[in-house]
This record gives sequence, C-alpha cells and structure tokens, in this order.
Amino acid sequence: MPDKKERLDNIKNILENYEKNDNLNDTLKFIKRKFEEELEDYKYCENINNLEKGNHIKYVDLFFKEVKYGTIVDILKNEGRIKLFVLKNLHSGLVWNINPSKYFLYYKTNNDNVNSQLRKLMDEYIKNFKV
Repeated sequence: MPDKKERLDNIKNILENYEKNDNLNDTLKFIKRKFEEELEDYKYCENINNLEKGNHIKYVDLFFKEVKYGTIVDILKNEGRIKLFVLKNLHSGLVWNINPSKYFLYYKTNNDNVNSQLRKLMDEYIKNFKV
C-alpha cells in the first residue's frame, strides 16, 4: 500500500492532468478500457451538477482499483456546491456517502436504463425474427 506522500502525489498529478484536457481524455480512455464491461452503457459525468436524485452511478477511485455503484438518493450541498452524494444499493438497502471530488463518476439516467433494456429486447427479437 502506498504511503501518504505517494497517495497525495498521485492525487496531485491526477488533478493537474484535469487542466490538460488531452491527459484527462487519456485517463478516461484508460478507465473505459480497464473496466469495459462494468462501464458499458454508462457515460462519464463532466459536470456533477447535472446529476440528480434517482441517477444510477458507477464510480472509480483515483487509483483505478475498482468500480463501485449506487443510486443517488440525496445530494448534500454547502454554499450551493455539491459536497457529498448519498448513495443506496437498492438490493441490500445499504446507504453511504461519497465525495465526488475523489472519484471518476459515470452515470446512467433512469430513462437510459429503460431505453437500453428495450433496445436489447428489440435486438434479440429482430435476431430471432424470420421472414
């Protein structure tokens, strides 16, 4: 496990890369390749203010270790700025908070989920349809 200085240096490098859009794009491509299956049908969230209650999100930590997920049930703000998302696992009922500045966030709106399921169903129907 990296020591505190290493972790802080890594975070500093990642934050500096945000200023250079090419490096951010490279980072996002790396994440998408590494977690291709887990992030299928999810979009990178460029502006956390666009997220709202009910959105299904997946998030990757700054060390690219794993993808976690949950549904936004509340958004905590301080002076108009988003500080925490309150997430819930709808299957287990577990509730927890995340600080969005510590993760790469990917979202899937409820509407995208329905459309995705419908699209998959129609694709399967068309494959099996014979004239």
